[in-house]
Amino acid sequence: MKEKDIIDINSLSKDLQIIIKAMLDGKDSECAIIGASYIDKCLYNFLYNNIPTLNKKFILEDLFAIELGPLGNYSSKNKICYAFNFIDEKIYYDIKNIGIIRNRFAHNYLITLFSDKDVAKYCARLTLWENHFTSYKIEEINSMKPKLTNDILKQIFVYSSIDIMQKLVSEGLLSKILDNNYL
Repeated sequence: MKEKDIIDINSLSKDLQIIIKAMLDGKDSECAIIGASYIDKCLYNFLYNNIPTLNKKFILEDLFAIELGPLGNYSSKNKICYAFNFIDEKIYYDIKNIGIIRNRFAHNYLITLFSDKDVAKYCARLTLWENHFTSYKIEEINSMKPKLTNDILKQIFVYSSIDIMQKLVSEGLLSKILDNNYL
């Protein structure tokens, strides 16, 4: 994909530019895991900062406990954000599909490419990537469905992921998402 087809990625935060580079430079499985992982951290931060708790930090920690907390997994965080209208339907479904793609890579060692038919169908359902491309390129890519190349499918995944991260960071009033201290 030519640089002129992509709408100004330099306008993104430095954190998101770093994540884009890591996702684009890595293997497809790494890309999927990195993307879903940062979305999960964004959802966590967003909810943690927006749930009113009357300063009862221990309750928040119980809610987000990885194995036992009702908000301890990716899907639960996505559902609660959607249920409380923190995110719209397009974001909800893209987050859901990104989670499915991540799970396909993580749980099936035979899947190594976005063009694998089990992964490609979920990539083709992603929509938020369109916010980063020119209308001409969007038309071109959409006309190629369902026979998209691995490179295009990876870019669809990356830019949909980045759009979600950017929205959750800006709407959640989060300063950044690369910090290891998420509380």
